[in-house]
Amino acid sequence: MLDSTRSAAVDRLYHWIPIDDKTPVGTKLQLIRKDAGAAYYGPYRKGDTFPTHYCPLPTFEKTEPLGPAEKYILNEMLRNTEIKYDPVRGHRI
Repeated sequence: MLDSTRSAAVDRLYHWIPIDDKTPVGTKLQLIRKDAGAAYYGPYRKGDTFPTHYCPLPTFEKTEPLGPAEKYILNEMLRNTEIKYDPVRGHRI
């Protein structure tokens, strides 16, 4: 979805997390200073006062097929339901 200026794609359900004492230290994050509005990637260092918020990095959707044990467990769980499942992508269809 585009923002109101139509200059950025945004996810309205995914939000920046305020930096606090639980923020991961020394690992790569998406960081932003709210009033500056420009995000960047990098490690957060304890005491760094520039970033005000962070987000974890996105991951890729699982694309490898399920193994035999995973398929068995999934089939047992879904045997009596109407849910359809894509074993290659690892999600409901």
